[in-house]
Amino acid sequence: MTTPAGLRRVRVTVQNPGPRVWDGKGGYTVPWTDAVPPSWLVRLTSSGGRNQERQTHDTVAVQAAHTVTGPWRSDVTTESRLVLADTGAVLNVLSVDMPDHRQTELVCAVAEVVL
Repeated sequence: MTTPAGLRRVRVTVQNPGPRVWDGKGGYTVPWTDAVPPSWLVRLTSSGGRNQERQTHDTVAVQAAHTVTGPWRSDVTTESRLVLADTGAVLNVLSVDMPDHRQTELVCAVAEVVL
C-alpha cells in the first residue's frame, strides 16, 4: 500500500554527483547537480530512539537516521543526497527500497551527519 499524498508534506531537492572537476593541483572535486525534476514531495519519519552520538577523534559526530517515503523515482540511488527545502539540511541516502516491486513508491533510509 502506498503512502497517501496527504502524508507527503516535506519537499526535498534530489541531488546526484556530477562530473569530476579538476582543481589544477592534481586532485578533483565532485559537484552536486540537481536531478530533473529536482523537487520531490516525501514523508519524513524519524528512525531514532537511541543515542545517535559517537566520538570520532577530537569531536562528537551525530548521525540522525530517518526514513523517507515518496513516489517512485529512477534517479534516487545510494549515491544521491536530499536537501530539505525548509532548512537546507542535507540527508545522505543510505539505502533504497521498492517494497511493492511495481515502481510506485520508494522507501529510503537516510542520515543527516552533523559535525
